[in-house]
Amino acid sequence: IPTLITFLGGASGYVVKLYDQTGNGHDAVQTTAANQPLISLVEPNGLPATVFTKTSAMTLQVTLTGTKPSAFSVLCSYLTTNVNLNSQAACGSAISSSNTTMWGLLLQTYFGGNVQNGIIQTIIGDSILSTYCNATTIANATANNIYKPVSIRFQSGVVPPSIRIGGAAQTLSVQGTGTTSGGATGNFYIGKGYPGTELDGKILETMVYSSYVSDENMSKLETNTKSYYGI
Repeated sequence: IPTLITFLGGASGYVVKLYDQTGNGHDAVQTTAANQPLISLVEPNGLPATVFTKTSAMTLQVTLTGTKPSAFSVLCSYLTTNVNLNSQAACGSAISSSNTTMWGLLLQTYFGGNVQNGIIQTIIGDSILSTYCNATTIANATANNIYKPVSIRFQSGVVPPSIRIGGAAQTLSVQGTGTTSGGATGNFYIGKGYPGTELDGKILETMVYSSYVSDENMSKLETNTKSYYGI
């Protein structure tokens, strides 16, 4: 952090490339200056966060090839600046809301002030062909400007989706019996899930696995994340 502060010299810093820490080369990139998220240095434990503004469509893109995973786990530690903005996704992979490549979507929904304010949702598969699974938290689980680690997990044909918020498993409303297996994958985005779902908030860290992480291991990841970031 001191090196970054010195480098910026009081100027604003923007993220052009967020490097994949696994060494697999799945870097998250934004080459358009107007859409590059801002770096914030005034965060818990003195660690940086990436700031996304919905109106500026700030996002980072991970270019993927091959087939979409039949199982995945995503853990994203983030906050929302305004939960009342409709359809915000911290991350996800889809071209549109009905796209067949949809997976890994961590979507926060708010429709005209109704009970879905702050609810977390994940959608897997193709809703047009009814080969999808839509899981939504029943309780309002988010609030403005409060960091929480949020995880979603799905394994095709074995278990329903799992959503955990702040380390607590959520009671879900589940529709459909979709699959993530087969078909080409879409790019994975940080700061949105598909066009129109850009996040208005901050992200500390995003972890993506092409497997279903066990309850025990997810709990360890959440505990370590909360301790490291002081959230």
